[in-house]
Amino acid sequence: LQVEALNASKLKTFKKCDSSYLFSVYTDKPKDGTFYVVYVARSLNVWRTGSKEEATRLRDRLNKLKPLISALEKADSKTFPKELEQLRQSVQNNHTYGNIHHAAACNFFNVIRKLCENKQHEIVVNEATTDGCFPLQIAVANEAKESVQELLRLGASATKPDCHLRNAIHYAAERDPEILEV
Repeated sequence: LQVEALNASKLKTFKKCDSSYLFSVYTDKPKDGTFYVVYVARSLNVWRTGSKEEATRLRDRLNKLKPLISALEKADSKTFPKELEQLRQSVQNNHTYGNIHHAAACNFFNVIRKLCENKQHEIVVNEATTDGCFPLQIAVANEAKESVQELLRLGASATKPDCHLRNAIHYAAERDPEILEV
């Protein structure tokens, strides 16, 4: 499913299932209906499913990424739906990632820069997921070259090991050894 705009008249026929204002779950029929995860600000349908629990889980994960969403919104409004689709896929596949990790996985290098503004960026770019992965390792594994460059520029450590004692250099050796050349 691609992210798609919902026109206002169609959205009015749906029932809102929660009180969330960033991402919210709507349904077309309260019983045995389809549940939609909607980015409320733009009335964008991000995902649809027959399971309310699945929709609620995705909504909750997306709502935790408000800084990333805000930075994406400001970056380029024309590419926002496509980037939101990419983010949704990352969120569904990587439950332990935070804002900086999803930005690294999706190669949102401008968002990485934004997330590090007004903060100690060395701490942000070296933040591990709960399973021990670092943004630089994630960017390298996803061959996100611009994100790799931005993370290194902001002070990401190429030698921090994950829970398997592998660092970004190991990830690069598997994927593309040239990716760490800056």
